[in-house]
Amino acid sequence: MVAGPITLPTGLNPGGQYRLPFVTSGERQSDTSDIAVYNTYVSDAANAVPELFSLGTTWIAIASTSDVNARDNTDTLPSFAGGVLGFPIYRLDGIKIVDSYDDLWDGTLDAALQVDEQGTTLTPALGSTIVWTGSRVESILEHGGLGPPDPPGVGDRNGSFIAADSNWTNFNTVASPPHIARFSGISGVLKAPAVPEPGSLLLLSILTVVLLGYGVVRKRKRT
Repeated sequence: MVAGPITLPTGLNPGGQYRLPFVTSGERQSDTSDIAVYNTYVSDAANAVPELFSLGTTWIAIASTSDVNARDNTDTLPSFAGGVLGFPIYRLDGIKIVDSYDDLWDGTLDAALQVDEQGTTLTPALGSTIVWTGSRVESILEHGGLGPPDPPGVGDRNGSFIAADSNWTNFNTVASPPHIARFSGISGVLKAPAVPEPGSLLLLSILTVVLLGYGVVRKRKRT
């Protein structure tokens, strides 16, 4: 039984920043080169889940079109391409898939995406493992990215949600339309709760003692 998505993974330092990806439980065509359509699709899927909606973050498609690369769309440009090292990324079952943006685009993941917005682990048993990406593993545009028109004999690039190697983005090409497939999405940057500073803890302890003492005095006065 699925308890629901895990939105605060264990092992984070107080105040540590992280991001959450998922694979959509639904499917659609890659029938437009407008990345906003795919961003809206994964955002709607995420925000339909109360635990994800309550995070108050943005949700973005991990996809490339003729106008934008996935790593730019998701703001995960790695340091080796002029970006930043980035933050760890955890699936919605609490499993970490990469340590950083550099790790995300280096050709391998620590674990396959394979978890949908509900926190459910997806398996090939129910059908295709295809996820539209429009990208190679380096997140460069592949055949113009997602959306028509496709050159004759060339389809849209897709990945596999069970793959932890380069096939997670660069598995195959199939024509779209008419094929439908899942998408993957990722949250904005989230932050783990920070613990109070030592001075704040001391002040809280003193206040607690004072209040407890006040309560004892009042009780004695009543008796």
